[in-house]
Amino acid sequence: MKSRLQSVILVLAGVMLGTLAMHGLTRRAAQPSIRAGDPEIIYRFQMIYHREHIWALPHWLGIEVHQTAPDLLMAQEIITEVKPDFIVETGTKYGGSALFYASILDHVHPDGRVITVDIYPQVEQARKLALFRKYVRVITGDSVGASTLAQIAAAVQGRRTMVLLDSDHHASHVLNELRAYSGFVTKGSYLIVEDTNLDALPTGIRPGPMKALEEFLKTEPPFVIDHSREKLLLTFYPNGWLKRI
Repeated sequence: MKSRLQSVILVLAGVMLGTLAMHGLTRRAAQPSIRAGDPEIIYRFQMIYHREHIWALPHWLGIEVHQTAPDLLMAQEIITEVKPDFIVETGTKYGGSALFYASILDHVHPDGRVITVDIYPQVEQARKLALFRKYVRVITGDSVGASTLAQIAAAVQGRRTMVLLDSDHHASHVLNELRAYSGFVTKGSYLIVEDTNLDALPTGIRPGPMKALEEFLKTEPPFVIDHSREKLLLTFYPNGWLKRI
């Protein structure tokens, strides 16, 4: 019998597929003239999401999550494989994504913990949940501020660490985060640059995360883009799944 966690993850996948079907994109993808994973279909889906569904966000255990279903599913695959001692997240908002990561850790690595950073975290509702209180540490402050970085460094201290960047999406800030947080990521784990699709969307940010990622990779850091993490086709983090080698 599937666990409750597995069932909820399957529901998330169903929501994503249902959204595609609602807009007729799955039907179009089935036509012989359109390849599976056609970039134009993926782009159209992202445009529809940002135009019509940007505030129709999923919830995890009742807390709003500012992520999409396929990216959440891929994050849980990585957490399950890596079993990080620490998951460090910049950009907390309501704490939904931190709570999601905590849920996975609770099943695959109960000794792991989540550190989430935001200038204005709004986690009052999330803190009502014992799971959040047990697994999640919230740091209030600038993600690249000296105090914030010192607190994270003291906590992780070379332990198996995974990082997700989802705060200010302007290129200059993301590049500063990449330089500051890449050193926390341990070999075999991941540095995930979120919302790299924003650079290409009319409603997005230019220069944004993708520009920062390109600049960061010019320094030849010990990371490779793991395109296998884009196997679900619909990701808001194209090229943003970086594995430390």
